[in-house]
Amino acid sequence: MNFITQLSGWADGTQNASPAASHGRSVPFDKSYMKRISLLLLAFNLGHTITYSQTVLPDSILAKTVNEQGREMCRLMLLKDYKAYIKYINKATIDIAGSEEKAIELLKNGMTRFESQGYVIINFSIQTPEKFIRVNNEIQCTLVEDVELKMPKGKMIAHSPLIGISINDGNNWTFFATSGKDLKTLQKTIPTLSDKLIIPETQPFTIVQD
Repeated sequence: MNFITQLSGWADGTQNASPAASHGRSVPFDKSYMKRISLLLLAFNLGHTITYSQTVLPDSILAKTVNEQGREMCRLMLLKDYKAYIKYINKATIDIAGSEEKAIELLKNGMTRFESQGYVIINFSIQTPEKFIRVNNEIQCTLVEDVELKMPKGKMIAHSPLIGISINDGNNWTFFATSGKDLKTLQKTIPTLSDKLIIPETQPFTIVQD
């Protein structure tokens, strides 16, 4: 996954975070821009087990738990509590950065550059997943994160597909942004992803001008 790479691009100025405005209508998906948004906001993994249970939870409970933990992750991002937030980032992403400390530094630098261009994260919401897949010792699902951003001229609502992963029977969940990639490409980063996992198509975003 390119989470750390994208943040490095923001920090050193090699990548532009500005999309084209569209006067309040849905616009075609800008892959390069939305990749930066989704990678910044939503590539997450606890990377460790907090509690463990052999009880097989029903899908209704799994949906409630993954939604609650997704909202908590979003809350930490809004608070800029990067030390707590980084605990949700996938271990593969941490490996790319080299360590949690380096990942936090890249995240801070990327967000600083993002906001210096006039963009502010206003709110997040997490849509409830519809299906859970049990594979080996994991439970996997896909869901969508809605991200509301304030821009220099108006605001944007972006829809970022995520993968949720639990390694302890649904008690704790991890999140990974698909960033417009297909399943085969994502499996190169997370080989344990099920072949049955259906990755949602990235939806158009809407820009509303003041």
